[in-house]
Amino acid sequence: DVPSGVETDTGAVNGSCVYADITYALTCLKPAHVFYPAREACGENVVLDIGILPESFSVVEPCLMTYEEKDLGRMLPARGRTSHKNDYGHVLSLCGSYRMPGAACLCANAAVRSGAGLVTAAFPQKAYPAVSSHLTESMMLPLPDSPDGMVVLSAGNVLRPFFERATTLVLGCGLGQSPEVRAVVIDALQNFAGPVVLDADGVNAIAHNPELLATVSGPVVLTPHPGEMSRLTGLPVSEILRDRVGTAARFADTYGVTVLLKGPDTVVASSLTRDIYVNTTGNQGLAKGGSGDTLSGILAALLAQGMDPFEAAACAAYLHGKAAEKAAETRALRSLAAGDLIAALPDVFQPYE
Repeated sequence: DVPSGVETDTGAVNGSCVYADITYALTCLKPAHVFYPAREACGENVVLDIGILPESFSVVEPCLMTYEEKDLGRMLPARGRTSHKNDYGHVLSLCGSYRMPGAACLCANAAVRSGAGLVTAAFPQKAYPAVSSHLTESMMLPLPDSPDGMVVLSAGNVLRPFFERATTLVLGCGLGQSPEVRAVVIDALQNFAGPVVLDADGVNAIAHNPELLATVSGPVVLTPHPGEMSRLTGLPVSEILRDRVGTAARFADTYGVTVLLKGPDTVVASSLTRDIYVNTTGNQGLAKGGSGDTLSGILAALLAQGMDPFEAAACAAYLHGKAAEKAAETRALRSLAAGDLIAALPDVFQPYE
């Protein structure tokens, strides 16, 4: 069922263990089959049905789950022949800065490739030359900025009219950190009524006061890496890594949000469900700047198309990892870049047409 020496319920390896070529999991996958480092010891996982009834799983809490390709076919929104762009939502991304213009481009382009009907990229004015040369399908909204190229408080006055038009808001990719950036993020959280994706510097903006999440009227999906989760919770990174499921689930329940805790075995937990998703797609090529910006764009597009926050976050993690796998078919893992993920998305979505 699991290689000797691994911890079945946690995926930990304390000391030596067997490294198998194939592991036959009885009835269903266990945490050891999907969480690192035990997952690496399992080799190929094959599930064997030994006759345990599906009803038996209803007593398990929390219920850990993974997705297969067929699951996404059931969840992804269908696209009708007579539909138009307004049927697939409008993503407004507040991302980027003078030093990090690529974050705005990657997020917006990923949202376009993931099916959003409209995308508006809002970014600091000083980033315009870099951003405009890489956005052709998105609308652009340059914002008032500081001498060092980060948004300032008056940017909120420009943004608010667009809150009425947008379906989903992405906050934080590459925004930078300053008191005025924090004020703009908080103002957006309190004035936008739809789903919000809070990433990177958006997470950092509320890290010292996560109670602000209670003032948000729409659903919020946070996408922290362990370092950002540490700032949100006050827990050391080592403790978060020891209990990724528990950390994500407790924060989600406490603040009424959905948490996508990034890593090689990304975890999605939500106050909306007792299910917890563990992602099994992806590769080492994702360990590079810009990967998270791309994930945020995919997630925002799925939310804009009407998906439930938990399913949108889980599907986004799955598709993001699949894009890395697809890109790695023709590129070395060490050479993989975030733009390669976006280029791979049409092929990743092809089976669901």
